[in-house]
Amino acid sequence: MNLIKKTVILNGESAEGYLSVIRVGDDIGAKIVGDGFRKGMQAGIKIGSSDPVFFFLEGEKTEISLQDVSFSQNDSLGCLIMENGKTVAKGGITVKIKEMKEYFSTISETTVPAEEISEERDSSVQEDKNPLPDITTTSETLEEINVADIEQIKDAVTAEKKDFYSGIRERYEELFVVYPTEKKLSALIPDSEWVKINYDGEDYYVVGKLSESGKTVLLGYGVPGKKNVTPPKIADEMASWLTVPDMRPYDGYWLIFQDATTGKVTKGD
Repeated sequence: MNLIKKTVILNGESAEGYLSVIRVGDDIGAKIVGDGFRKGMQAGIKIGSSDPVFFFLEGEKTEISLQDVSFSQNDSLGCLIMENGKTVAKGGITVKIKEMKEYFSTISETTVPAEEISEERDSSVQEDKNPLPDITTTSETLEEINVADIEQIKDAVTAEKKDFYSGIRERYEELFVVYPTEKKLSALIPDSEWVKINYDGEDYYVVGKLSESGKTVLLGYGVPGKKNVTPPKIADEMASWLTVPDMRPYDGYWLIFQDATTGKVTKGD
């Protein structure tokens, strides 16, 4: 079964979040999630060369099924969120504001209750208490590969965060539903689960979680490699080496671990 997932980070002055598009077989769906997104906001999604798709957000989390849209591994994504004619957040390839305004100008105002679209937004910008860590991979397509959920590890290296995992649980655990299990690594590390995420052809990395008494205590990130070869830049001086028997063409993994409570990175020795 053909499975493709790509994610784009969305940013704005008072809101931020992400767009994920998933294809399973011939079925294509999209999910938009973000702090500051409200019901009634206007959204536009563009996939590759396909015509953009426009719709209203349902709140901080919106899921839709995409019809008559093609989606392949090579397609780029773009998303634009607007409210009252102003851009709230955007990311990826361009969704034209003019086209979006023209589309919604044809939609009756009764599509969304007046009290919802006229509700004033809170003027204070809430700080994201649990931002995802920033990670720099060896890929040149960070915005498009299937890793947006673990793309930001740098901030976590220098700052402790209280109950870090609760803030990213939904997005992180989705990886364990969508991607295949890395059985060798799961068997080598007690009380752990790992999945393998392909990007850029045959290249891949792994994401994992380690538990104690049923509670997730460590998050793991790893790239395959050889012990006598310097680990990639993302590992720097933070990585631990783990040899994996009968793993070809590699010898094992360079692994980085992150405390699920504080978000602090540890070598996990």
